[in-house]
Amino acid sequence: MTVYVVVDPLIAKDDSWETHLASLLQGYIEAKGDEDCKVVEVVDIADIKALFESKSISNEDKFIFTNAWSSATRYVKHWAETNQVDVELLGFWTNGCYIDYDKEYKPTTEITWRKLYEKGSFDCLDKNFFISKFYADKFKSLQKVTEDKLHIMPFPLDYLDLEMSLYNGLFNKQNLIVFPWNQYTQLQEAIVYDFIRVHKGIQIVFAQEHVPLERHQLLRQLSRAKLSLLPYTNPNIGVEIYECILLGTIPLIPDIEGLRELVPEEFRYPAEWTSSIFNYSKFAPDMTSKVKELVGNYDSYRPLIKLTQELLFENYFDSEKLINQIFVSNKRN
Repeated sequence: MTVYVVVDPLIAKDDSWETHLASLLQGYIEAKGDEDCKVVEVVDIADIKALFESKSISNEDKFIFTNAWSSATRYVKHWAETNQVDVELLGFWTNGCYIDYDKEYKPTTEITWRKLYEKGSFDCLDKNFFISKFYADKFKSLQKVTEDKLHIMPFPLDYLDLEMSLYNGLFNKQNLIVFPWNQYTQLQEAIVYDFIRVHKGIQIVFAQEHVPLERHQLLRQLSRAKLSLLPYTNPNIGVEIYECILLGTIPLIPDIEGLRELVPEEFRYPAEWTSSIFNYSKFAPDMTSKVKELVGNYDSYRPLIKLTQELLFENYFDSEKLINQIFVSNKRN
């Protein structure tokens, strides 16, 4: 059996979980000593077409799409059918117009064709993976789905445990707050500068303000910090949150759907506090007080950080269930 990991180069970054999936699966195969299995990462889907044409793909093979929204799902489904090869197709859903406030995938224009597009991708896949009930319910609220094609399970981000372990314990925690994003709004920039103005006894690292930090530099800063400000405006699968937790850093996030289940209430603030400059002006004392309390009493939150790490791994970022789907279970449903 060959497992083809189809990575979408339009969204996958160099250090993203999508680019680690093939090596993670290959590591499992090597640990098991299974010489009948191999993993191939694919970026150019023209390579897949050539494999079908050369009859190199067999019924036992599987395709995993790190971005189920990609048109690659349709191409592979089409080539499999025209070549009469019964491969299994699996895909991860992280974005789409089914998420109410995903600005990129659900703009203000007509969404009818986008709904049809997403439904087409869903139907092409034998198994559709959503990281949480929130995302699965959002999808089902917009689409009529075949229930046995829909699966809620953790995404394979456990490679981060090893990467973050290289930085854990390098420094003692300091009165330091990191704003890690290299793209940000004027409002978010204003909030960070307000933190600098108010929190005289706390160092504020605007990580990407002048020259963007390399990943290893940013992780070193986060490993020193007691808190990281993550003022999200829409939900995501929580990679940055997990990185912070693994480094023992409190991720301070707005209390919005799709994110609130990832961190305890103590690490969330009402989303309206950072929804506009007018609201921030109104709630700035509340926000800065919360930050001061979290940083000032950091040690008392260490057990909660540890508990959150365990819950995130168990429920959202463990590859075991995916590995079982690929290598253990032979059922399509």
